[in-house]
Amino acid sequence: MGSSDNVKKLYDYAKDNLYLCLPDMDIGGERYNSSLLFGFLTAATGGKEVIFGEYGMGKTTSSENIISLFYGLPKEAVMASTLQGQPEQTEEKTVGRFDIGKLNAGEEETIWTYFTLLEPKLIDEVNRLPAGKQSVILQGMDRGVWKYGKSNIYQQEFSLFGTCNYKDSGNTDLMEAVLDRFDVAVESRSPGANMMRVIRHMKAGKSPVENAQLADKLLSDIEGVKVKSFSDYASVKAKVDEASNEFRRLFEEAEGIALPDAGARRKIKEDINAVKLSHDADLFLDLVISEVGFCPKHGQKRANNLCKPFCSHYKNYAGSNTKRGLSVRTNKAIVKYSKALAWFMGSEEVTVEHVETVLPYAIWHKLEFYDDYLSSLKQDEKDEPLQFYAAKKMVRNMKAEFDEIKPAQAKVVSLLREGKHDEAKKFIEGDEAHVGYEQPVFKEYLRLD
Repeated sequence: MGSSDNVKKLYDYAKDNLYLCLPDMDIGGERYNSSLLFGFLTAATGGKEVIFGEYGMGKTTSSENIISLFYGLPKEAVMASTLQGQPEQTEEKTVGRFDIGKLNAGEEETIWTYFTLLEPKLIDEVNRLPAGKQSVILQGMDRGVWKYGKSNIYQQEFSLFGTCNYKDSGNTDLMEAVLDRFDVAVESRSPGANMMRVIRHMKAGKSPVENAQLADKLLSDIEGVKVKSFSDYASVKAKVDEASNEFRRLFEEAEGIALPDAGARRKIKEDINAVKLSHDADLFLDLVISEVGFCPKHGQKRANNLCKPFCSHYKNYAGSNTKRGLSVRTNKAIVKYSKALAWFMGSEEVTVEHVETVLPYAIWHKLEFYDDYLSSLKQDEKDEPLQFYAAKKMVRNMKAEFDEIKPAQAKVVSLLREGKHDEAKKFIEGDEAHVGYEQPVFKEYLRLD
């Protein structure tokens, strides 16, 4: 049995027992719930996911359950380590604080928060943190590096889940820098009347992922570990692994499901990284990056130097609908999650279809669409947020463009790899290509000349 089969079992277990939900996406003829699927892919890759939705739709609960299952942690420990988004949150409540007794004696010793000490992290209602408080977590979000005073923590097995209610009187907008650090975004949707009926007739009781006694011991043990330098964190990890081993043993005895240990999680990452990016998927990503980030007047999209409206040659390309391009971080996230999806589906390589599936989830929360583009879509029938629908339609249009120009694209790339830049340029600008020099991906290719 491959590592992806084990994660599929966790997905099915969560869907049937912990997060009753409806499928909202189709992949190769199979139906999945996007929030649950991308949650497990986030845990498997050490990624970062933000979950949007209305109040009480299971955003926080689903994240807690995924972390418990994938990392083998009692749910109470996950809840205790969750960072609550609220305006009065401080660095001391978020990252750590000095031991006052030691400080009075002239010694700096950091008491880290549970949020910092545990590797998988959950921020509940991120958008209730004001911009200044969001800045406190930027470096930790990005690299798993946390600092307070002279002490440092570096976490390699690191994933992050954030939840956001839709705009209300008590929250604010997420900073663009924070949004860009979230690899993917999903919506936690209503389970519908049928699932609601099942939920209201369920017997109240202890969740299979709950173990208060073990959680108390784990939190007490890690709180007592001194961490000053990067190498010290191994002591915390040892305590967490000890508790995780016991939790996994008890869970398997009760539920008959094996949860991954640290070695299994490493194997999962290795298997995902080993998935190859197909040549066609590579070409499609070239087109996506080029179209979204292209500006005919300024060479590339810049949010502080907008170019609108586009001339007629370029108004049908993706860049005409959005104010900013895609970052290097986003490019890496698309590849990472496309590999994870291919691995989950049992494919040996990433296809164009895998990339097309991942793309809307990787860009809809980051792109700032022009108002006229969004307005043109408001009357369309859709069962998804307008921003996501806009990103999905943009991706669909780019895929149609790719299907048309792929042979020419492949020829140009082949010529460039052979060092035949003049021949590639002649092909693009001549009638033979039948695509025209104005296609952004060909302009990008010729920048290598």
